[in-house]
Amino acid sequence: MEQTQNSITLDGKKKFIVTITSITASLIGLFLTPESADVAVQVVMVAGPLVLGLLYDWMQSRIDVKKKEVELKREERFMAEAQAAQSPALNGGSQTPHTVQVVAAAPFDVQSFHDKVLEEVGQKYTEENPCTIFYLARDKGMVAPCSDIAQAQDYWDYLVVLAKQANDWLEEMTRKEGPCSKQSPAFYAINREYNRTVNKRNCLDSVAAQGINWKLKLDSSHHTLYFLGELSGELLKYQ
Repeated sequence: MEQTQNSITLDGKKKFIVTITSITASLIGLFLTPESADVAVQVVMVAGPLVLGLLYDWMQSRIDVKKKEVELKREERFMAEAQAAQSPALNGGSQTPHTVQVVAAAPFDVQSFHDKVLEEVGQKYTEENPCTIFYLARDKGMVAPCSDIAQAQDYWDYLVVLAKQANDWLEEMTRKEGPCSKQSPAFYAINREYNRTVNKRNCLDSVAAQGINWKLKLDSSHHTLYFLGELSGELLKYQ
C-alpha cells in the first residue's frame, strides 16, 4: 500500500512538471515566434508544446489507472491469502468441525456367559463340578473377543469366583478323604490355578490404571477376555 501511494505521488509530480513545462514552452513560443513567420509555424510553436503536454497527461492518466487496478488486485489477493492462512488457526485447525461418535463397548454379560458354560460342561467333561466349570469357563474365555479392558476385568472377576469355588470344593473333598489327599495332583493343580487367577486379575487392574495400549502391544489373536488377563504381567513388564 505504501509503495502504491509513493508511485501515485511520483506520477502526479511528473504530470505537474510536464504541464508547467508545456505551458511555459507555449508562452515562449508565443513571444519568440517572429510575426513574419508562417501561420502554421506560429500555431506549431505556440500550441505544439501545450498539445504535447495534454497528450502526455492523458496517456499518463490511462497508465495510472492500469497501475491502480493492478495494485488493487494484488492487494486483494494478498489479503485473501492472509485470511486463508489465519482461518485454520482461528478455527482450531479446521474450518468444518466434525462430530466423532464414540460407541461404548458392550459390558461383559456374566449371566449369559455362565449359562452357556453350564450348558456345555456336561458335553466336554464326564462330570459337572466346580472344577470342570472353572476349566470350561477359562477355555471359552480364550476365544471370546475383547474390545475393552473393562470387559476383561469383569470376566476375570467372574473367573476368580469360579476358581475360589473350585478350590474350596476340592479342599472339602480332600478333607473327607484324609489329610494326605491334599497332596493329590488335582488339588495342587486347582490351588495353583486359583492363586494364578487372583494374581492375573490384579495385574489386569494395573494395566488399566496405567493406560497401557494393549491393543497395540498384543497380537490380534490375543485380543480375548482370557489372554488379555493372562498376558497382563508381560504388558506391565515390557511397557
